[in-house]
Amino acid sequence: MNALPLSVPLLLESGNFVTRFSAADPRNHCAVVLHRLLASLGTHDTLELKLEWLEDLAGWVHHTRGAVPGREGKESKPNARLRLLLDALDELPEQKEMLRALCRQAVVETDGVRLFTDTGVPSSHGFLTEALDRISRSVLPDPPDVGDLDRLMQRLFPTPASVKWFENLPETLTARLWFAVLPRDEGPALRLKRSMREAAIVLATRIAAHGVSNELRERTRQHSLDTNPFMALAPSVRAVAREEATSEVEVSSPVMVCRETLAACRRLSREVVASLDQTGISLELVYRLELINRQLDRLYTLLAFLAPATGSPVAGGWQRFMQTLIRGGVRDKSVLELWRTNSRLLARRIIDRAGHGGEHYITRTREEWHQMVTSAAGGGAVVAPMALLKFLIGWAKMAPLMEGLVTALNYGGGFVAMHFLGMTLATKQPSMTAASLAKAISDTSQQGQQPQAVDLGPLVEMVARTVRSQLGALIGNLGMVVPATLAIEGLVKLSTGHPLLDVEYAQKTMQSLDPIGSASLFYAAVTGGCLWLSSLFAGAVENWAVVRRLPQSIASNHWARRLLGPQRAPRLGQWFEKHVGAVSGYLALATMLALTPVFATFSGLPLGIRHITFSAAQLTFSGAALGLDVVSGPVFIRCMVGVLLIGSLNFGVSFALAMWVALRAKEVGGLAELHLLKAIWTRFKAAPLDFFRAPKSESDAPAAGHH
Repeated sequence: MNALPLSVPLLLESGNFVTRFSAADPRNHCAVVLHRLLASLGTHDTLELKLEWLEDLAGWVHHTRGAVPGREGKESKPNARLRLLLDALDELPEQKEMLRALCRQAVVETDGVRLFTDTGVPSSHGFLTEALDRISRSVLPDPPDVGDLDRLMQRLFPTPASVKWFENLPETLTARLWFAVLPRDEGPALRLKRSMREAAIVLATRIAAHGVSNELRERTRQHSLDTNPFMALAPSVRAVAREEATSEVEVSSPVMVCRETLAACRRLSREVVASLDQTGISLELVYRLELINRQLDRLYTLLAFLAPATGSPVAGGWQRFMQTLIRGGVRDKSVLELWRTNSRLLARRIIDRAGHGGEHYITRTREEWHQMVTSAAGGGAVVAPMALLKFLIGWAKMAPLMEGLVTALNYGGGFVAMHFLGMTLATKQPSMTAASLAKAISDTSQQGQQPQAVDLGPLVEMVARTVRSQLGALIGNLGMVVPATLAIEGLVKLSTGHPLLDVEYAQKTMQSLDPIGSASLFYAAVTGGCLWLSSLFAGAVENWAVVRRLPQSIASNHWARRLLGPQRAPRLGQWFEKHVGAVSGYLALATMLALTPVFATFSGLPLGIRHITFSAAQLTFSGAALGLDVVSGPVFIRCMVGVLLIGSLNFGVSFALAMWVALRAKEVGGLAELHLLKAIWTRFKAAPLDFFRAPKSESDAPAAGHH
């Protein structure tokens, strides 16, 4: 830099400016653009052009390419650019004053109500409307709105990177930035405070409208409109907005009344959430509850500025509030953020619904374990004729889609028959028991203790029970499907004089089950995903039935009461509520198992289905057709190992996916999961048989706790 400072007119000349701030590189692009921006400051007549200049300046600061003059060490390029700008403004006092005047005009002549009500808070009345709005805003450019402060903030901080930079700005640069741009009079502050008052009233009115909507009123019938705190929210906020802030807040002051009303609204919202187990939940209801909570948070923040409590750090709070608004402006365009925020509660309820059936599959005593094996044996006996029908359907040479639909009928009929006959399909269990296990982990991790201080013994015992229950179901399925298949093969030979499969087809079937020469293991993992999706579908349908109150509708239906009688119609509703989730899950599984190969044929994707019980039946039919010489050979033995590997992938993938989603939905921390895994490994090393052998009675095993 030069030893003697230049006068402002001389410094604003292009060559002098670049030499002053980039002596080492007179043609530095960064310094040239900054000079162009500062030289054009004050040359625009309309507010629109002035705000465009401000947007260009912000874009120059956020730029991360090219060399920055005077950059220090590992300093980020935006920080170095901002420091260069502030250094230049210190030597150009007229430009600094013009920048302050521009910032003042930007605040005073724009409306900040939308900034305080909508930025960072969903504003549409429904999830789908909000999602479509975000998609359009993320794809299409925003229309110009010179009079809206919210639009200006989004133009100045358009990307997540720019927001992150502002949040991590060093305190020294932050202080210099505010000193350079903040006006010295109270006009902007008064304008912002007026916008906050109007925004608080608008938010209170919106919250009241959501709070007395049909979805919430149906779940809070114990509160009349006279006692509903949402109805009192808007008047209490208007009373605060009319008053000036005072240093002392009395108990009966409008501020205290408003805060009490806010707290009552939160309590009522929590009551609605607590009732969702009985009333069910929908995506629109989740969105409305999330919207109410977010708007209550924003209203509470605005009231903290309009009527600050004694000794509250308003200045520091304003800095954090600014960061929240800037961050919210970027997130308002993210559909993924909207889905992540609103899907967690819905997923939790659906998983809990799926977990209701999962508890049924976790055995405690040896007697229950034997009942599980017997039930699974029945399931294996049903799968054998289903496998026979699958061969017959394939030999019919139907069109691919028609073959898939007929196969779906075959699978669906067999699965539904299993359900109503009290039988068990082993691979259907892991995704459902995972939901029960995740609920137990969540209940333990939410006890307010550190993970290492929580007694994990009951959870470990529950894991051991789950493992041996799944093993029992697998033993039952495989232990019966093989002899049932051999019995069918014997009947076919007696009636036709030859095996069900010819040699060529039997060899082809064996090749499809060979873990080395085929993609059977990958197909087994795909099947595990289908098993998991079917459990989610079962929980979603059961939740939907509860939300729509279908059992009650059936019980009170005129035709049902007329045909069945007033006593039997309610029992039909109870029967429907008991079975709708399981039946829908089985039908969904049947559809996916049958149509996945059809979809692969149409799309050309390498997809297929390998289910352990059906694979065992197919391998048995093949072995019966090929004879003892082949059965005792290495290829058949390899296929037997492949069937066991298929089963492990069916179990493992479905259980892992269900557990992962359940833990995310229940917001269980990773630390709690690690401590549980460590406790399970310790228990397995100490008593491995506990994971494979059930105790004679429940009193002989460690307490598993309530689940």
